[in-house]
Amino acid sequence: MAKREKFGKFVLLEELDSSGVGSEFRAAKLSNTGLEKIVALLRLNATVSGNGDVAKALMDHTKVAAQLQNPNVVRIHGIGKVDWAYYVSSEFIEGKSLKAIFKRCRQEGFPFSVDHALLIASKICSALEYAHARKSDSGGRYFHGLVNPGQVLVSYEGEVRTRGFGCWPAHVRELGVLTAEESQYLAPE
Repeated sequence: MAKREKFGKFVLLEELDSSGVGSEFRAAKLSNTGLEKIVALLRLNATVSGNGDVAKALMDHTKVAAQLQNPNVVRIHGIGKVDWAYYVSSEFIEGKSLKAIFKRCRQEGFPFSVDHALLIASKICSALEYAHARKSDSGGRYFHGLVNPGQVLVSYEGEVRTRGFGCWPAHVRELGVLTAEESQYLAPE
């Protein structure tokens, strides 16, 4: 069993995924009385957290994206900073990312069915349509700058949720923190 790390008011229980932006954990959010809830916690890496302009832009856009409330969008609980690292906490979806599902299908030689692909695509489109039709409290439009299989979560009950709404500033790309796989999904604009 891996050593659990205390991170502010959280205990990092298990690393779920990592990207060029940071690492995602299943985490326990603690309160004065003990466990408050299990959350997903994205801890931005040192490169992103250390660049004040990029970190501030990401946190500002995450605050705006937290206003989205839809059954196909992952809810954001909060953002903050512990020591050197910025973080975003969101609802924990008991399931797997589409990226992990595709990887497992390839490993097992098991084809991903057209019916499942269409169902998941329709849920992603529903989330995107909802977000694009809304305006934030500040009057700006929502968009998703990095829709990719790692940003789509499928619960064990079959729910499909999209995460990562907001603007991924151009200087995140310039920092070189996006993986080659993530970069291939970037919108051309």
